[in-house]
Amino acid sequence: MKKYECVLVNHHDKIAGTIDSYQQKGWHLHTYQATLVDALTSSVNHYLLFEKE
Repeated sequence: MKKYECVLVNHHDKIAGTIDSYQQKGWHLHTYQATLVDALTSSVNHYLLFEKE
């Protein structure tokens, strides 16, 4: 049975490190989504969905 975990990253500079950390633990990136939170401050949330067998 597959397991899924959604991770919220608040800044794009942390995406690569987060993916690397999860891959070292046996997770694979399944889906990536970015959403604009505040247009005035250009605040963006990045959602990474990982899966693991």
